[in-house]
Amino acid sequence: MRKKLYIAGCGGMLGLAVYNVFKKFYELKCTDIDINEDWLTFLDFRNYNDYLKDVVSFGPDYLLHLGAITDLEYCEMNQDEAYQTNTVSVENATNIANKLRIPLLYISTAGIFDGLKEEYDDWDKPKPFGHYAKSKYLGEKFVEKNANKYLICRAGWMMGGGLKKDKKFVNKIIKQIAEGKKILNVVNDKFGTPTYTLDFAKNMKLILEK
Repeated sequence: MRKKLYIAGCGGMLGLAVYNVFKKFYELKCTDIDINEDWLTFLDFRNYNDYLKDVVSFGPDYLLHLGAITDLEYCEMNQDEAYQTNTVSVENATNIANKLRIPLLYISTAGIFDGLKEEYDDWDKPKPFGHYAKSKYLGEKFVEKNANKYLICRAGWMMGGGLKKDKKFVNKIIKQIAEGKKILNVVNDKFGTPTYTLDFAKNMKLILEK
């Protein structure tokens, strides 16, 4: 019998990669507030009771919490929504995983660092700047402090969702080229590590099974 994996917030480009990597090996239940695939069902994971009921009814062996508001400007302008989505929902996931006595896999971000250094490693202490970073880091700290069994994976700049899903840097450049632009609008004051969604999903599976 295949093990069961519940994936919350699976409607984005990382969710698509996770679905494609894990579906061959696990029985999946994939949920999101945005139903943009036929394999998704609706869940607003900010609502603890709905989240709990849906996970309990599926009875998974693992809980994977993916979803977040990742638009930095939007988080600055909508702080309450940012913390509800990026922090409170993670508290919900942690409590549910503990209740069901299953491991929680939480996806955080490299954006929890302040950007004052050119390179960061595992030994650097996070210094979140802005409400997106702060809301994600608060989620991290809650998992670390309260989850009975957990994994936290930090992603860099995501790419690989294709034209439909990818709203980040790489696809923005591709769209400009496809539109025949002779001059490209490019952010030139930031450095980041591109994270290919499919590779990230494969490594998530490897770490989870180890």
